[in-house]
Amino acid sequence: YEKIAVNGFPCLIVREHPMRLTLPMLARHIGITESYCSKYIKQHTGLSFVEYLNAVRINNAQRMLIYSDMSISETMEKSGFSSVQTFNRVFKQQTGRTPLEYRKCKRRDAENAAFARRCD
Repeated sequence: YEKIAVNGFPCLIVREHPMRLTLPMLARHIGITESYCSKYIKQHTGLSFVEYLNAVRINNAQRMLIYSDMSISETMEKSGFSSVQTFNRVFKQQTGRTPLEYRKCKRRDAENAAFARRCD
């Protein structure tokens, strides 16, 4: 975990870590109640704890899919998901693509951009 302050409030952000973070774990680590932690996250992000955690995890997964050759299941595990079905569902909800489609599309975009730069 990386401990950071958001508007003066200490928060933990999961960064490419397989640990399964839960709201009780976060609240206990920070030293506040689960209820306050949940309300604070919702107030400052507009998202529930699970929605925010999934957004961070999917963001990490997106980087891994583009910049590594890890398998989809390795990416899933390293981004903190324990179920392929959940990972695929949440990933598609947030990006509009499955993890494999996302990887292929982003890598194709990168190749096209590199080709365009060579042609300039």
